[in-house]
Amino acid sequence: MRLKPKLPNAVNSQDPEKIAITKLDAVRRQLETSVILWFHDGDPVSIHTLVSAAYQIVYDIHQKRGGVPMKRDLHIVQPGYVKEFRRQLAQYENFFKHADKDPLQTVFFPPEITRFFLVDTIEKYHELANEQRPLLRLFIYYMVFIEPQMFEANFAKRFHDEIATVVASGVSRREFFHQFLPVLTKIESAACQPIETD
Repeated sequence: MRLKPKLPNAVNSQDPEKIAITKLDAVRRQLETSVILWFHDGDPVSIHTLVSAAYQIVYDIHQKRGGVPMKRDLHIVQPGYVKEFRRQLAQYENFFKHADKDPLQTVFFPPEITRFFLVDTIEKYHELANEQRPLLRLFIYYMVFIEPQMFEANFAKRFHDEIATVVASGVSRREFFHQFLPVLTKIESAACQPIETD
C-alpha cells in the first residue's frame, strides 16, 4: 500500500516557521520593497514584476468590493494624463511572468513606466488598507516633486507648501530618499503621539 506524503497544515497559526500574510500584507511588502529598490536604482525588471503582482491583488480586491476599475479611478492625476497611465500599466507585466506564447520574443522595456504603475497601486492600497505608509507616501511625494503638473493642482500645492521646502531642488532619487524619509517618518511619529492635556 502506497502512502501519500503528509502535507503540512497550511492554516496552523501555531507553526513558528510560518508567517500569517493577508492579501494586503503581501501588497504592502511588495510595494515597500519596490519603492526601496526603485530609489536605490535596483533591477528594473524585478521592481516592475513586484509592482505588477501588488497591482493585481489590489485591483482584484477593489473589483470584489464593487469599486470603479482602478485605471479609471485616478483621483489625484490630471485628466490629461489618465490615458497615458492606462496605456502604460498593462504592457509588460505578462512578458516578465509567462513564456507560453512568446518563448523566443524580446521586449524593449522602458523602466520609467514602473513609476506610473506605482502611483496607481499605492493610491489604491492606501484606500483599501485605510492607512498611509511613509515609504509609499515618499514615492508619491517624489513624483509630485519632479512632475507636479501630472497631479491634481490642490494635491501638488499642498505638497509644495508643506514639505518640498525641506528638500533641495535637483536632488537624485537616492538623495531624496535619504533626506526626506526621516522627515516624513518624524511627521508620522508626531501625528501618532497622544495629545497632552493640562
